[in-house]
Amino acid sequence: MPRHKSAQRRRALAAARHREILSLALDMEEPLNDATHFAQALFLIGLSLTANNNRDGGAIDAVALATLQQLETLRDVWGELIEIAREQTA
Repeated sequence: MPRHKSAQRRRALAAARHREILSLALDMEEPLNDATHFAQALFLIGLSLTANNNRDGGAIDAVALATLQQLETLRDVWGELIEIAREQTA
């Protein structure tokens, strides 16, 4: 009988941990969205500077575009983390 209770306790702890991971992952959404919006704003600033013949605009929009690409990769991984955590807590 002790094994049965021990197994139940391990499952309960694992379920609690998965819920915690899901909660933390969901807490990442707002900062991820904010970072994406900041990078989009920088990209638009760079385009505006470039349109006004400012050579610095190209560097700004290049860095912003690279940042947006990295944030998209991060968002993909974040989405996978959410799905795995949801599957584990279901």
